[in-house]
Amino acid sequence: MDNATIISQLYESFARGDVTAVLERLDPAVEWFEAEGYPAVGGRHVGHAGVVEALSRVAADWDQLALIPDRFVAQDSCVIVLGVVSGSYRASRKSFRSRFAHEWLLRNGLVTLWRAHLDTALVREATTG
Repeated sequence: MDNATIISQLYESFARGDVTAVLERLDPAVEWFEAEGYPAVGGRHVGHAGVVEALSRVAADWDQLALIPDRFVAQDSCVIVLGVVSGSYRASRKSFRSRFAHEWLLRNGLVTLWRAHLDTALVREATTG
């Protein structure tokens, strides 16, 4: 299976809320970088436990969170995914929508690094008030 297909399937697993399927495709020492400035979880998380902690926090804070990829660009061990992320912050009931770019690095079919890029000002705006 090629890297772009692996990553496409990961987005499908995320959409189903299937964390087990996601973790099966992550290297045990994966480095997971939520966008700097993303409330509560921005920055580096390491390993399966770090990813589960970050994803749990995001799931606890947001309703209707959706990642809609619309382009996969693959070269060697790297896959770049472009798309739209949206959601509603539970505490404020405000929504946001932002374009994103996700960087995925793989080795032997497992993700060793994931890095998110999005407009965190839009996210922070949704978390206020």
